[in-house]
Amino acid sequence: MKRVITLLLISLCSGIILHAQKWQKQFPAFTKASQSLKVDIVDKYNAWALAMPIADAPQYFLPGNYYTRTTDGGETWVTNALPSGYSGDLSNLTAISADKAWIGLQDYQSDTNGVAMVFRTKDGGQNWEKLNLQLNSYINMVHFFDENDGIVMGDPIGDEFQIFTTSDGGDTWQQVPSQDMPKAIDSGELGLNFDSYGTNANSLVFDTYYNRLFVTRDRGKHWGILEPSISGEGLTWFPHLDEDNNLYLPLYYPPKDTTDVWGATYMLQKYNLDDDTSWTDITPVDNKYYVSGFSSIPDGPTIVMNTVFKTLVSYDRGVHWLELSTTTTPFGFMSFYDSGIGYSVKLPDLTDRLNNPCDEFYKYNGSPLTGLIHQKPLDAQISIGPNPVMSVLNINVKTAEAQHYAILIHDLSGKLFKTMETDKLSTIGVSVNVQDLPAGAYTLSISCQTGSKTIPFVKQ
Repeated sequence: MKRVITLLLISLCSGIILHAQKWQKQFPAFTKASQSLKVDIVDKYNAWALAMPIADAPQYFLPGNYYTRTTDGGETWVTNALPSGYSGDLSNLTAISADKAWIGLQDYQSDTNGVAMVFRTKDGGQNWEKLNLQLNSYINMVHFFDENDGIVMGDPIGDEFQIFTTSDGGDTWQQVPSQDMPKAIDSGELGLNFDSYGTNANSLVFDTYYNRLFVTRDRGKHWGILEPSISGEGLTWFPHLDEDNNLYLPLYYPPKDTTDVWGATYMLQKYNLDDDTSWTDITPVDNKYYVSGFSSIPDGPTIVMNTVFKTLVSYDRGVHWLELSTTTTPFGFMSFYDSGIGYSVKLPDLTDRLNNPCDEFYKYNGSPLTGLIHQKPLDAQISIGPNPVMSVLNINVKTAEAQHYAILIHDLSGKLFKTMETDKLSTIGVSVNVQDLPAGAYTLSISCQTGSKTIPFVKQ
């Protein structure tokens, strides 16, 4: 049986203390001690996630797999088994709506080496159908870009990764020809599972045990190789792609003292697939522990990262970082749908999995995570006042067409103090309470999809 890549070996659960209550605990109803996996958000109301029953070492996982989903924005969660009659290693779940989702499963009931399977639901998980896919290696990933176009990735046979694509939702599959797929170094260059890949509208990146990145820019039809910039014993760890083809790659460096599970460090690097330039180091100053979750916010340069005990945010794609929250309980996988809707999960307790299953989900409960949406000059009529201001700053904006606005207040050093978002409007009038700001000089930035404008003001 293939070694399952999880964060089990780097996790430790304890009591939770949330800074400023940025994460609100949810209550999915898992019936057995389980490890919660990555949440897949499809819209503001609907999200899916997997869980796997866990046991004491040496057997990490037990038969029986579960999914949980919410249809009301995380207020309630419903959990069911997936699918009946099969058990084994789950690769991941991918969903594109409240009704349609796919899972990958390596089933061991009929074959000691396991049989790779893909299942699909069209009715929100009430029924699952096994798809006709002839994959003869371990299945690491299934991903769907929309209801028709999908990719399945399996481990190499010889020196060829087993990559299949579909254009009809999984009814039929076509293996990517050898000439369109780079060779594996050998049969030991295994892929990683449990959502260890990055994707956006058309591109997908997955990494391997040998720290190489396989990249497609056309939904799996053609592939190339991207070599990460790593040194020493650094290991690639869960790549992430934003909508502008920026690739974020955590590099994990194991602790030198093997008895100290928290003695690890990490690096975070960025690469743009369109520019094909060099890697850029965007590692925060305090780079202790592990990158355990990563997400980008659509329609802007904001990125969010879990480093086990901290949630960090950058409003400029990693140039500067701010601490969003801290916790004594390690957080893992994280996903944001927009600047105000995101979920994270608690990592499992290695020492007491059964009594502390870590099947907890958390929903983001802080202010919207919005940076400048666009940096070119904004063509708009903007007025603010009074200036100087003591308590309430009034902001009026008028543009030719309706826009979704982000409003940011910084001091002159660049420190962010306040963020706001508006609905899609052509004219807005909002008031911001600035009474809590220290006296001094500030900037007010207003941005939308067509540009941004920054105006200075003084707080008395």
